[in-house]
Amino acid sequence: MTQTAEPSAFHQVQHFMRKHDWLTLLLSKMAVLTIARVLGASLVFLLSLFITRQMGADAMARFSLFLAMVGLLSVIFPLGFPAIGTMMTAEYRSANQTSSLFLFAQYSQRLIFLCALVLSPFLLLGAWLVPDTGGYNYPLLLCFAVPTAIAMGITYMSGSILVGLERPYWGQLPDILIRPTLMLTSTLVVWFIWPQTSLYILFALALGIYGLTAFIQIRARQTTFQQNGIIQGDTNKSIRKDWWSITPNWMLITLLWDTFIEVHMLLAAWLVSPFEVAMLHIAFRIRQLAGFGMRALYSLLLPKIFAANQAGDKQEAQSLVRLATRITFIYALAAWLGLAIVGPYIFALFGKDFVQGQTVLLIVMGTMVVRAIFGPTPAILGMERHQAFVSKTLIASLILSILLILAGFEWAPFGLSGPTMIALGYLGATTFTAVFMWSAARKKSGINCAIWS
Repeated sequence: MTQTAEPSAFHQVQHFMRKHDWLTLLLSKMAVLTIARVLGASLVFLLSLFITRQMGADAMARFSLFLAMVGLLSVIFPLGFPAIGTMMTAEYRSANQTSSLFLFAQYSQRLIFLCALVLSPFLLLGAWLVPDTGGYNYPLLLCFAVPTAIAMGITYMSGSILVGLERPYWGQLPDILIRPTLMLTSTLVVWFIWPQTSLYILFALALGIYGLTAFIQIRARQTTFQQNGIIQGDTNKSIRKDWWSITPNWMLITLLWDTFIEVHMLLAAWLVSPFEVAMLHIAFRIRQLAGFGMRALYSLLLPKIFAANQAGDKQEAQSLVRLATRITFIYALAAWLGLAIVGPYIFALFGKDFVQGQTVLLIVMGTMVVRAIFGPTPAILGMERHQAFVSKTLIASLILSILLILAGFEWAPFGLSGPTMIALGYLGATTFTAVFMWSAARKKSGINCAIWS
């Protein structure tokens, strides 16, 4: 019987170098996307600082509500299709089902316009009926938010497909860097020409810039399709039933996971003063900025995880999840410690009264550490088609957060402020979600997403 020779030391070194080169390439891409996200978010942060300084805290509160509306509607209008875009693209690409991918992109884009057209009258009626205790003028805000959200939804849809095709730069850079750059520069130019410009002029600028970003993403997607030979062809249109069997739950997942902050900002508009709304907006904006490193890594690894799972290679999928979780935990902990030191100085830029937001910031930053510890559980559960379980868990999480916040306002334990109670409700609900879904993902998929896996 012939024995298989043991790999020589030379081949072992070669194997290590190949793995090392792959990891180096991954980290370099993560670094580029993280730097781009941090730079882009920093520009948005500077825009918030400019509005607060030049127009006041009330204007900043209106601006934050406008962004919250856009964020929520950009999830509702596509009805969950961007949330499955990366996963479906990776699977279709792996199975060489290019016609199905083309149909998916075409169908999902048309859906955004149709949904916006149907829902807009009801949204305007709701905005008119909601008590406006802060004088925000919800109907007028919504008139700007709806078309802006359409553009943002198209951007997210095209971006998710490009990420699934392993084009992370084209999939993310227009949204995370080009758009913030244009927003800040155009605002400064308008303010220089017309120093007393209205905040609504800035909303109109945002609409134009978001539309331009959507156009760039569409062109990038079409070019990538042409380069990869992805064209319209014969395909079974009953495949739409498969999409609709999972997208409603994914819409809820995205709405309650990625836009959890926007929901809390809208809740804050009814519970606290405009100054406190502005302070919360700054804290949450810093939290989003710090979390971009995690998003960058997941955008690089999730397509590989989905492809490995599609191929039945659970060991490779588990290895990639473990790598993602451990890197993101180190990043999240470093970000929390860094902001514990520099946070007060950042708040001081907005005015000395804003420094009290440091406590709120450290609480909301804690959610990033918790999520990093338990890994990308929603994506793993969704990969195994357990999206209904994820959506139900997130609904329970939102209810828990609201109850914690309302209870805090009712009893005001330890004399905690309103913004602090909102931040604690957010942290409590996030912790519940992370732990519960980690346990479920381990049982339902066989993949342990936690840092100790």
